[in-house]
Amino acid sequence: MSEQIEVGPYVWVSQLEVLDAAGTYLADGDFLAERMLSFWEAKARQGPARERPGLARNIGDMSWAHRSPRAVAGLIGYESELNRIMSNFPQVNLCLYDLTRCSGDLIMNVLKTHPKALLGGMVIDNPYFLEPDEFLASQ
Repeated sequence: MSEQIEVGPYVWVSQLEVLDAAGTYLADGDFLAERMLSFWEAKARQGPARERPGLARNIGDMSWAHRSPRAVAGLIGYESELNRIMSNFPQVNLCLYDLTRCSGDLIMNVLKTHPKALLGGMVIDNPYFLEPDEFLASQ
């Protein structure tokens, strides 16, 4: 059974914001890691709704990245650097990758940049995770 939720009230009080890849990851037509790192830091500093402060939840649909090999090449370093920013703010971040469209190399590199992974419906500590400095040194 599917449940529908009226999202208007959540958008109105800034508890929900829906942004597309064209306006974020691919603004100006291309992926620039530095721009996205600045974007997420600004969002994190803005924080959740002012009326009800607390934990922010961010979901990134990464399906846009498969459109360009150049985008994928810049993505992994970005994912690692994002950990430096996001670890300073109370939030949960979920990066959604379509495993049917990713190479094994891409998945392994993505895993190395995420401290936790969702596997079989469970959040686990990721044994492949490397801190940003470790990850950059391994590249």
